[in-house]
Amino acid sequence: MPKRRAEHKVAKAIIQIEKLRSEKNELTTQDRELIQSLERGVYRRQTWVVALSLLTLALGILINEVCVSPDYVTQFPSEAELEALARGASNSAYARSCDWKYGNILKSLCSLSVICLLVAILIRFKQEIQLKQTKKRLQEKNIFHMFGSHAREHLIKITKRELFWLVAELGICMIHPFPFYKNDYEWNVLGRPLFYRFESIMCALMLVRLFHLWSWILASLYLLFFNLESSYRTQDFELIKSVQQLSQDRGTSYRMLSFKIAMSKSPPAVIAVCTIMVLMPCSYLFRLSEGPAYVDHSRYFWDQVWNVLTQATTGYGMTSPATHIGRMACFVCIAWTPIVIALTTASTTSSLKLSGDEDKLIKRMNLNQLHLKLMEAAASVIQQWWRWRGSWLMPSELLEKHRLDTMTGFYKALHDFNRFKISNGFTHLLPQLQKAPAKLRRGSGSFSFASTPRIEAMPRPDLNRPLLPPRTRDGCEAEQEARAGLNLTPNPKPLQIPSLRLPDRNLSSSQPCNEIIEMLADITGEIRHLSERIASLEEEKTSFDVSREAKAGQILTCFKVHADVMEAMAELRHEIRQLRSTRADEHGRNARSRSQPMMPASNDREDMGREKARTREDLLETISIYSNGSLQAPPRSPGGVSCLVSHASGDLEQLPPLFQQPRASHPQVTPRSKMRRILDKARLALLPSPRLAADICISSPHGHLMSLPEAREMSATPSKDTASSHRLSRELA
Repeated sequence: MPKRRAEHKVAKAIIQIEKLRSEKNELTTQDRELIQSLERGVYRRQTWVVALSLLTLALGILINEVCVSPDYVTQFPSEAELEALARGASNSAYARSCDWKYGNILKSLCSLSVICLLVAILIRFKQEIQLKQTKKRLQEKNIFHMFGSHAREHLIKITKRELFWLVAELGICMIHPFPFYKNDYEWNVLGRPLFYRFESIMCALMLVRLFHLWSWILASLYLLFFNLESSYRTQDFELIKSVQQLSQDRGTSYRMLSFKIAMSKSPPAVIAVCTIMVLMPCSYLFRLSEGPAYVDHSRYFWDQVWNVLTQATTGYGMTSPATHIGRMACFVCIAWTPIVIALTTASTTSSLKLSGDEDKLIKRMNLNQLHLKLMEAAASVIQQWWRWRGSWLMPSELLEKHRLDTMTGFYKALHDFNRFKISNGFTHLLPQLQKAPAKLRRGSGSFSFASTPRIEAMPRPDLNRPLLPPRTRDGCEAEQEARAGLNLTPNPKPLQIPSLRLPDRNLSSSQPCNEIIEMLADITGEIRHLSERIASLEEEKTSFDVSREAKAGQILTCFKVHADVMEAMAELRHEIRQLRSTRADEHGRNARSRSQPMMPASNDREDMGREKARTREDLLETISIYSNGSLQAPPRSPGGVSCLVSHASGDLEQLPPLFQQPRASHPQVTPRSKMRRILDKARLALLPSPRLAADICISSPHGHLMSLPEAREMSATPSKDTASSHRLSRELA
C-alpha cells in the first residue's frame, strides 16, 4: 500500500508539472513591472556607455589632430630626417613627442573618461545578468513550491561566452593614448618607409568602440517597436510568445525586424545614420594611414573625406591610396555605398508612390478627360450632320471624307471611354451594365464584356409574341456575296433592337401593319448590308480590280443611300406614332362606350372596325436579327397574308399579296412607297458590278416589283405618267 501511494503521488506530481509547462506564461502585474524596470535600467546604462565611448573617441581624435597632424607633409623627407625617424622608432627616448603644451592634460582627461566607461560597462553587465535571472525565475514560476518543499531560487551562472565578451569589450575600451608616453613605429609599405606615432595607432584602434553606438540603436528600436506592455494588458499571449522566440530564431531576428520597421517609418534618418557610421570612420582611418605617406591629399582633413567619397561614387582617379590600410578603408566605403544608394532609391520610390486616394483622384480626372473628349466628338458629329442637312448642293467628296473621319473619332472616343470605365472599376457609371444582371435574372441569356460594353441577352420565349421565320438564301445571293467580297460570320450572334410592341396582343393583324413589319425587316437588313459593304470597300481596297475614283464613288453612293434609308425610317416611325395615337383615342372611346350602353349601333360598328384596324399593329414586336442576315417572321394562315422570306442581300423570294397587286395608276406617295424605292436603290448600291443588276428586283412607278429587264422595257415604252418614266430611267441609269 505505501508503495502504491508513493507511485500515485509521483504520477500526480508529473501530471501537475506537465500541466504547468503547457500553460501560457501569464505574468502578473508586479512581474511585468519588475521586468520593465530592469529593461529600462539596462537601456539607461547602455546610453551612458555610448555617451562615454563617443567622448573618449572624440578626445582621441582631438589628441591626434593637435599632436600628430603637423607631421603630415607632402614632400618626402631628407636622409637626415629619415635617420632621425628611424632612431626614434628603435629607441623611444628619441621618439617624437607632442609639441602642444596641453597635450598631456588632454590625454589624462581621456584616461579618466575611459575609466568611467569601464565602470559603466560593468554596471550594465550586472544589470543584464539580473534581468536574465529574473526572466528565468518568472518563467519557471518556482515549480518546487507545489510539493511543499522549501523554495530555492534558480541561480544562473555566468557562462564562458558571456565572460569572454565582457573581457573583450573591456579590453577594446581600455585602448586610448596614455599620458606621458611617446613612441614611433616604422612600417614599410610598397618599398617606402612610413613612421607612425603612438597617438595615431591608438586613435585608429579606438574607432572599434563604435559598436556600442550600433548596439544602442538596436536596443532603442527594440524598445520602441517591441514594447509588450500593450500586449500584456490585452492578454495577447501568442504575440508575446512570438516576440520572445525572435531572439532564439536565427531566421527572423528581432534586430533585423527592428531595422525593417525603422526603415519603413523613417527612411531618411536610417539612411543618414548608416552613411555617417560607415563614411566618417573609414574616412578618418584613411587619413590616419595616408597622413605619414607623404602624398598630396594628406594636408587637409576634408581631402581624405572627399577622396573616399569620390572613389566610392564617381571615381575621379586623380588620387589613389598609397597604404594597405587606406585601400582597405576605401574598399569598405566602395562596398557600402551601393547599399546606401539602394536604400535611398527604395525610400524615394515608396515615398513617391501614389496612395489609394491619390490614385483614385487621378483615375477620376482621366475619366473626366475621356468624357470631355467623347462629348466633343459627339458635338462634332451633330455639327457635321447639320452642315450636311443645310447644304443645298450635293455634298462633296471632301465633306463625305470629313464626315467619315468624324464618325470614326466618335466611335474611338466612345470605345476608349467605356474601356477605361471597365478596367478601372467605374462600372457604376454605366447604367447599361447595372441593368444587365437584372435582365439575366428575369430571362435566360448571356452577359459578356468586350472591348466596348455590349449586352447580349435573349428573353424567354413568349407565346403571345409572334416570331418571324428565318430568312433563306439562294444561289444568286451567294454569287453576289462572293463577287462583292462579303464575309459574313457563320455563327450568328443575337442583337436586341428597340421594341415596337403595343400593349394589346390577343388581336388579329392587318395589312398596313404587316406592310410596316416587312418594311422594317428590309430596312434593318439593308442597313446591315450597307455597313458591311462600306467596311469591305474600306478594308479590301487592293482586292478589287476597280480604280480608286470608282471605288470612292461606290463608297459615296453607299453613304447617300444610307442617309436616305435613315430618313425614310424616321418617316415610318412617325407613321407608327400616328397609329399609336389613333389607337389610344379609340381605346378611350371604347371605354366610354362600355360606360354608356345606350349609344347608337352605328357608333358600335364604327368602334369595332377601328378596333380591328388597331389590332393589326400587334405584329410590331421585338425583332431578333442575326449577323448572318436571317430574319424571323410570324407564320400566316393559308387565307391570310403569305410569309416574308428574304435573303442576305435583301431580295424577296416570296412577296406578300400587298406587293404583288398593282396599285392605281396615280398612287399617292407614302412613306412606305418611298421606302421601297430607297431599298431598291440600296440593293443596287450594294452590288460590286452592274452585271449583277439583272438579278435584282426594283420598284416600278405603280408600286409593284419587277426585274431590271422588265423595268428597262417599261421605260422604253411610252407612258402617260412621263414623270414616273423619267424617274425610273434615272434610277436605272
